[in-house]
This record gives sequence, structure tokens and C-alpha cells, in this order.
Amino acid sequence: METHFDERNLQLLAAMPAAFRSLAVEFEASPVSAAPRSPWGVKECAAHVLDVAEIAFVSRIGRIVNEDDPYIRSIDPPARVEAEGYLLRPLESLLDELDERRARDLDWLRSIPRESFARTGTHDEAGTLSAGDIANYWAFHDLTHLRQAAKALQDVLMSRLGNTRLFIEEV
Repeated sequence: METHFDERNLQLLAAMPAAFRSLAVEFEASPVSAAPRSPWGVKECAAHVLDVAEIAFVSRIGRIVNEDDPYIRSIDPPARVEAEGYLLRPLESLLDELDERRARDLDWLRSIPRESFARTGTHDEAGTLSAGDIANYWAFHDLTHLRQAAKALQDVLMSRLGNTRLFIEEV
């Protein structure tokens, strides 16, 4: 199945740095690192989204667009976040870098001829992927980690709900 890049994803990708920043600002007085029930909080998710921008998205899309059927290796995201020292940095610094990085990445993504998104490469686990598949997944990936960050903040709030816990809806 051939996948083309969905242009609406540009808007989603552009909105993500502000969305992470909003979660961080709203809960400034609360922990922004992972709550006990959540493996990653706002900071960990923002660090991961920043870290994988190059290696999982820009580099892979660029290789597929410019090479014939490049071989793409898997990465270990938690190990990368740890090894690169992202969690030692202040959250504000991560968010500032994410803002700058995303603006550059979106300019680059917009510059790619749309027909190039049909080109493919081979991933060591997923098999054949088009540049469009990866670009579409980029927006999906960001939303996944935004949801994860929001869930971690819900976990922080859980102890403050009292009997309103009866109204919790899992969606």
C-alpha cells in the first residue's frame, strides 16, 4: 500500500512544541517528571521527541528521499535519552530547543517534493516504509507522547481528587 504524506500533519507537527510547553507551564508547581504510575512525564516525553527528531524522522526521510532503498536500523529511545543527558537539562531548555528544531524541520519537510514521499526504504523490523509513512508517523508519534505526558500529569492529580474519582472516564 502506497502512502503519501498528509499535509495536515504539518499543522500537528507545528503545534507539538507549544502543546508540551503548555503542559509544563500549567503544572509548573507540580512535578513534571514521571509520576509513580507513568514511565515518562512531560520532561521525559519532550526530551524523547526532541532526541528522535533527527535520527528517527529527518535522517530516515532524507535517506529514503535521496538513496535507493536504504536500510534503516532500529534505535533504543530510552537508552538514547539517557546517554545524551537530556534529563540533566532544565525542561525549559529542552522546550526551547524543541521549538527551534521543529521550525527548521518543518521548513525542511515542506521543501521535499511531494512525489518523493512515495519513495521507500527497508527497516530492520518493520520492513518496507515510504518517506510518507515516516512523515505521517512523526505526527502520530508526537501525539502519542503528548498523551503520555498528559497521563503522567493525571497520575499526579489522582491523589487530589477525593470522591470525584468516581467520575473518572477512561478514554
